[in-house]
Formats: sequence, structure tokens, C-alpha cells
Amino acid sequence: MQIGIIGTGLIGASIGLRLHSHGEKGISVIGYDVNRENLNLAQKINAIDSIAESIDVVVKNAKIIIISAPILDVKAIFESINESILQNNVEDLVVTDTSSSKSKIIEWANTILPKNVFFVGSHPMAGSTEVGPNYSDGSIFEGARWVITPTENSPQHAIETILSLIEAMGADPMFMDADEHDSYVAGISHMPLFAQIALFALARESNAWAELSMLASSGFKSASRLVATNPSLAFDINETNRMNIEHWIERYIEELQKIKLLLQDSEDKEEFFRFIGAMHLDYLKFLDGAVGREHWGEQLTNVPDYNAFDLLMGGMLTDKLNKLDFDTKK
Repeated sequence: MQIGIIGTGLIGASIGLRLHSHGEKGISVIGYDVNRENLNLAQKINAIDSIAESIDVVVKNAKIIIISAPILDVKAIFESINESILQNNVEDLVVTDTSSSKSKIIEWANTILPKNVFFVGSHPMAGSTEVGPNYSDGSIFEGARWVITPTENSPQHAIETILSLIEAMGADPMFMDADEHDSYVAGISHMPLFAQIALFALARESNAWAELSMLASSGFKSASRLVATNPSLAFDINETNRMNIEHWIERYIEELQKIKLLLQDSEDKEEFFRFIGAMHLDYLKFLDGAVGREHWGEQLTNVPDYNAFDLLMGGMLTDKLNKLDFDTKK
């Protein structure tokens, strides 16, 4: 069976590498990319077996097509697939994508692709700020969530085909509505990107940037890591998920205001300490595998339970307040 990958950057090439190492026997991968350098490199590293000179060649030869291109390019790719289908009478083609915004993708798929093309939207929750096949990694999807957003026209066999693909990637499938996906991803991926851009701009535009840049170390670099995201990707994300991003930015501002008020309240030190302590505990639980307020899978192993933590927090708070009181009386 031949699988087509349109877009041989980091994600597309990583999928190709994984298909070669963990896919079914007999799979061959044909790739297409407007960036010829990426395409040639993808073949060189064995992410793809053969190069297609056009999307039409991919459509003629593949049974499954994975679109891993910039979000705003997907509409034109759908149009090219549609044109090729009409010219070549291709049937039973399964198409998916890896875009981080889904509602627009679903809208375009429903209005452009013919009925004999079975589209199932998807989004692997994995990646890097790096771009290009030279940074690809076939293991990047292992243990990651891979969201599936079927359309109302997605038949069961097409969904099962994409599930098999995700299984080959070593990822964990998760079904979601496209609008729901975009709302949630805005909160944990898209808004943090723009928040980090704002954080970096805050420091970069300061008159003290020369000194700040010399002092900035691992903490600042970690907190602003997403600023290295390809500007084209950041632009596409905003264009296709703007309202959800705006919502989460407003929520973020509310949290900053809450922290500002806690910082300003010099009398209620206990409330401030308990707030940062509670967030510390919840973050440890999140790192240890907690999903929401419930845990997915095995018991948490690296964090104290709430009762133990409450006692610990009480002791830490008492010590901190006693130290402040002692320093005040000196």
C-alpha cells in the first residue's frame, strides 16, 4: 500500500520515518512538497521512498494521504486534490491532516472535497519549535495524544484507517469535536505561544535590554521557548483560531490581575503562600500524569497526597511567617 505525505517538514518527515520503522510490511511512502530542499532531504533520510512532482501524482498513487502543510495552505491542497479526483476518477481515497486548528480545516474539507474522498481530521499533540526534515524524529509521537476530529461525512472504515495510522505512530487517539478541539488547544498551546511572545517583547523592548539579555538564563529561555516558533505558523494559528485565542488571553490577564492583587496585599501573606503552594502541587500532579482532577492510568507516584501536602504547607507557612516576624523585630 502506498501512503502519500504532502508536506515533508518536521511532522511530515517524522510520520514517514515512523511508517518505515513501525508500519505494516509493504508500505511505501510517496512525498510532495513545494519546498524542493525539504523533499530531497526527506528522501535522503528515508522518510519517503519516492518523490512526487505534483499533488496529482500523489492522488493517483496513494490510498491514504496525510497533509502536513501550513494551515492556510491546506485549502489550496484540498482544491488540488479535488481537481485531480475529477480528472482521474479516483475512488475510496482517505485523507487526513495534522493541522493544529481544526474547525477551518473541517469547513474546507466539507465544501471542497468530493464525496468519494473520505476526510478525517487529526492533530498530533507533539512537535518542536524547529522546522524541516533535518529535525524529524520517528519517535516524536510515542505516548502523545493524537486528536481525531471526524466530519459528519467520515465513514467508519476511514476513521479506522486513521486509528491504525495513529497506532503505528505509537500515539494515543482521542476523539473530539473540531470546535471543542480549537477551544482547548487555544488554552494549552496557542495562547501560551502569544503569551511568550509578549513576555519576550516585554524584556526586548525595555531600555535595559542590554543588561537583561546578559542576565537572562535558563529560566527566561524556558519561559520564552515558543517565541522560536516559525512566524508563518504563528500567523496561520491566529488566522484560523483567533476568537478562542482572544478568550484565553482574557483569562490569562485575569489570572495575572489575581496574582497582582495577592502581591499587593501585604497583610494576607498566608493567602498568597497557599495560592502558589496549591499551584505547585497541581503542577507536580500534572507532570506525574494527572488528567484534570482525575488520574489517567497508574497511581501518582511523585507527589504527596492532599492531606500530607496540607500538613507540609502548614509547616512551611509557619516557618516562613516566623522568619518574617523575626526579621521585622531585629
